[in-house]
Amino acid sequence: MIKSLSMMNNVAEVCGQLRRKMYGKNATAKDFKDSYIINNCIDYYCGKPEDLMKKEISELDQSQGKTSKSVNFRSDSYKKLNTYSKILNVPESEVCRRLLYFMLEAQVDNSSDRVQLTSLKSKVTLLQTQIEESMNTLAEIIAEIEMVEGRQD
Repeated sequence: MIKSLSMMNNVAEVCGQLRRKMYGKNATAKDFKDSYIINNCIDYYCGKPEDLMKKEISELDQSQGKTSKSVNFRSDSYKKLNTYSKILNVPESEVCRRLLYFMLEAQVDNSSDRVQLTSLKSKVTLLQTQIEESMNTLAEIIAEIEMVEGRQD
């Protein structure tokens, strides 16, 4: 879902800092688009919604001008953003900006570990599925061999 949000003027710079912090110094906007970074910040945030209303974050948010930015949200990320917006009684745009500032200030260096772990888990799941399918195919072949051998006797 694509939404146009009122973001901070330096949203590209903030996303760039988060991109480098989360995915390493060589991570580029071409590899990890701003929308991807924004969605991951929403997904990785596991604090209380009220934590986003801290004075430090409010000062950061108020110190920047605002500009319109189109963000392509994943449905689960947007649902979380919308829920926080209702809980805090502030616009979704403000919640999004506050989340970005919070993640920028927070220690998210281990996020790349989390991404790597998620990637590895998905590979394991895929391999398990492939192995199960291979075992089924192997069982079918063995059964067919036994059937053919039974006819020869």
